[in-house]
Amino acid sequence: MATYFVTGIDTSSGKSVACGLMARYLRSRGQNAFTMKAAQTGCGKISEDIIEHRRLMGIEPAVEDESGITCPY
Repeated sequence: MATYFVTGIDTSSGKSVACGLMARYLRSRGQNAFTMKAAQTGCGKISEDIIEHRRLMGIEPAVEDESGITCPY
């Protein structure tokens, strides 16, 4: 099992797109890939970035997204 960490120093630097597309690629190769975001300010119940990850991955938001564990802060 591998863990990948995508980081950047600015808003809109492409981190969410990179995460979503990387997870989509890994899933297309049969890997069990899922994304999370450690912190996001100003979001509602589900992080907008997590919603973008799921869209790019081609899947619906998961129960884990709705419970907040994929974006805990």
